[in-house]
Amino acid sequence: MANEIHLAMVENGAARWTNSKNGRGGAIALDLSDAQLIAANLSNFELAGSDLRHANLIGADLRGANLADANLEGANLIGANLREANLRGANLSHAQLRRASLSEAILHRAHLNETDLQEATLYRAELVQAHLYSANFQGANLREADFNAAYLFSVNFRDANLSGVDLRWAHLKNADLSGANLDGANLRYVKGKPELFEMLDEEV
Repeated sequence: MANEIHLAMVENGAARWTNSKNGRGGAIALDLSDAQLIAANLSNFELAGSDLRHANLIGADLRGANLADANLEGANLIGANLREANLRGANLSHAQLRRASLSEAILHRAHLNETDLQEATLYRAELVQAHLYSANFQGANLREADFNAAYLFSVNFRDANLSGVDLRWAHLKNADLSGANLDGANLRYVKGKPELFEMLDEEV
């Protein structure tokens, strides 16, 4: 359950002012678990380390927000705008991100295990060393995203746009790439998907 004081601070804008003034080092790690923040404007908020488990953030504006190390497990972010958000090390496992915008978002070492990202946009998103076990990217736009050394076991990439993606050193065991667009993808040193090596050999 969300801390009522923290929730009030967010709703009246005080959290934006307080955390921006103090910076990450002195910012408050807000407890917004289970909070109802539908279509809330949280753009450029300092939310590093905050607890947003199971929060309802449908259609919320989180552009440029700092959510590094935040806990968003099970959060509802359907249609949310997370463009250029800092989600480094964040926990987004089991979250709902269908049709969400994560273009140019930073997700280094983030956890998105069993996360629903159907039809989401992750153009040029950085998912270096991210954990994406059984994540669902069906129909997603992942053009030029960086999955370098990411853990993509049993990921659903069916019908996704993976053109120009960087999959070097990525772990793709049991990943479903049916109908995916891999034009211009960097498949060097991909692990656990032998047919991609065959594809690479054909292109060389």
